[in-house]
Amino acid sequence: MLKHQERYEERAKGSVCDHWGLALVAGLIGAFVGKVQADVIKVESFEMKSPAETYTDPMDPSFDHILINQPGQALVAHEGWSAWYRNTRNGAGLTDGDVFGVGQSGPRRWVDGQQGYRLNDTDGAVDLHFDPVDQANTIHLSLFITDALWEEDDVIQISWGGHTILDTSGLDINDLNLKGRWLEFSTTSIQIETLRITVDTNANDEGVFIDHIRWSQTVPSPGGLALLGLGLARSRRRSSTRRGDGRVGMLGPATGAVNAPVASSHQPQLRKASGSPEEVEGRSRKV
Repeated sequence: MLKHQERYEERAKGSVCDHWGLALVAGLIGAFVGKVQADVIKVESFEMKSPAETYTDPMDPSFDHILINQPGQALVAHEGWSAWYRNTRNGAGLTDGDVFGVGQSGPRRWVDGQQGYRLNDTDGAVDLHFDPVDQANTIHLSLFITDALWEEDDVIQISWGGHTILDTSGLDINDLNLKGRWLEFSTTSIQIETLRITVDTNANDEGVFIDHIRWSQTVPSPGGLALLGLGLARSRRRSSTRRGDGRVGMLGPATGAVNAPVASSHQPQLRKASGSPEEVEGRSRKV
């Protein structure tokens, strides 16, 4: 009986040591795999020539339609992106002339350069579509929401393919602590995606400004991949050895037993979820 007890305690001691060793490897993997390398492929800061600061849509606002550049007016479409109007309010749409499209007027400073894209007083929904960029699986953009008294039926949406970055549908924008400053949004996918920004509002002081969009390719760092391979290889060897001498490997319970960090993954930042996007550091730009 005593010999059986000693053998049991020896196995238990070895198992605890294995647990801590595996947990350490898991912790290191979590610390390093989460770090990534992002190569910027394309930047859009809307610094192209725009003839004016306002735009008047000549089309019938009762029908959904694409927005077309008009002579002597603010630029609303360009190579790589387009804008579409949808009738959601049976209102005037953009036919009454609005601060809309590419221009300088808007926030006190733009994040990158002297211009940006303004979606202001749309009197319906406007969808800004950006073409997919080859090899880009990560999107970053800067967004400014005016410090106005937004209404409950006003909507701001940002999506990256099937990933929802921001969606205020059913929420009161005034309660989200998003207004009056530049915000930075970012998310990553496992594949190339299409960026879409939607604004639906009906007051001339309710506006959304877009600037400094960056498409990048995000991949795990080489160090993280090497460490991940090392950890898995050690786990397989240890499991094989234990089976050879009658011991049982316990990788799953071991990592959970000490709350080892888990490798991070990029998820959409806001959809009725806690946490707010971080504020962009103020960078002086001449307007």
